[in-house]
Amino acid sequence: MVRLKETGRVQLIDHDRLVNDTDSVLSELSGFLKLKTPFTAEYKTTRFTGVRGKGDRSVYLQAGTILKDIQHRDELVLDDLRIETLRRQYESIMDEFG
Repeated sequence: MVRLKETGRVQLIDHDRLVNDTDSVLSELSGFLKLKTPFTAEYKTTRFTGVRGKGDRSVYLQAGTILKDIQHRDELVLDDLRIETLRRQYESIMDEFG
């Protein structure tokens, strides 16, 4: 979610849509933020990318581009209470901003 402080406007960014319709989502976000240079699917990594304690260590971020076909994703196991809490939070966000 992106919120513009001066206007209070909000734009929700859905992960699946970002991955599957990258160019459109980045174009919409660039317009929303009124950027002179729009976002692209490619990005620069830094010397801290992948360094424990200094940057995100995800191999996906180290690619320098938004990856569409990730063969293996780390499995996340959540208990029922956490799932219900996340579901309620998601529904609340979608009710307010969706």
